[in-house]
Amino acid sequence: MTCIEWLEREIKRRQIDTKYVPLACTKEEIDSVTGRQIAVSHYEEEDGWIDGYIDRWLSDSAKEHISVLGEFGTGSERARAINISN
Repeated sequence: MTCIEWLEREIKRRQIDTKYVPLACTKEEIDSVTGRQIAVSHYEEEDGWIDGYIDRWLSDSAKEHISVLGEFGTGSERARAINISN
């Protein structure tokens, strides 16, 4: 059994999928020359929430590192598990 298969089974067994609340996220846009923040992008319902952002990140051939930070119970561990499986 793969890690993702185990995770999917656990989600169904614990009925986590019936309790999931989609999360919005923000991404700071940093100037590569100055290192200063130049904008903040927001990913909400119309953007597919955090899941949509991670999907776009996964399909980006220039992707580097991604960190998902959140308070306990906000789904950051779920997002990390999805990232690891891909």
